[in-house]
Amino acid sequence: MNRQRLGGGALRLRRSRHGHPPHPYLVGRCEGRSLLDAVCAARDLAVLRRIRQNSVERITPTSRVMLLQGLADTTVVAPSTTPLGTTYQAAGVNLVFRTYPRSTHASVALDGAADATRFLARVLATR
Repeated sequence: MNRQRLGGGALRLRRSRHGHPPHPYLVGRCEGRSLLDAVCAARDLAVLRRIRQNSVERITPTSRVMLLQGLADTTVVAPSTTPLGTTYQAAGVNLVFRTYPRSTHASVALDGAADATRFLARVLATR
C-alpha cells in the first residue's frame, strides 16, 4: 500500500499500485496518524485476518444447527446470515433456519424462544 506524507509526519493512505483502495479498517485508523499508529493498525488487521480464518463460515458443524435471524436486526444483517445458512446446507449440515420480520438483534432470542425450545426438545429426545 502506498503512503503519502502529510505535514507533521501524518499519513494519507492511497490506492495500491494495482488500483485497490486501502482496507477500510486501516483508513479509519491510520488516516492522518503517525507511522507508528499505522503499523499498529496493520498489526491489528493481521489479527483480524487470523480471527476470520476461524470464522463460522470456515467451520462445518457436525451436529444440528438452528439459526435465528431478525430481519430488523441492524447488528447482524440478514444478507450476511443467509449465505452462512446456504454454506451450511451445501456442506450437509442439518440446519433449521428461521427469520423473524420484526425482530432486532436484541429481541430475536425472545421472539424465537418457542421455536428454539421445540428445536432443542427434538435434539435432546434423539440422544
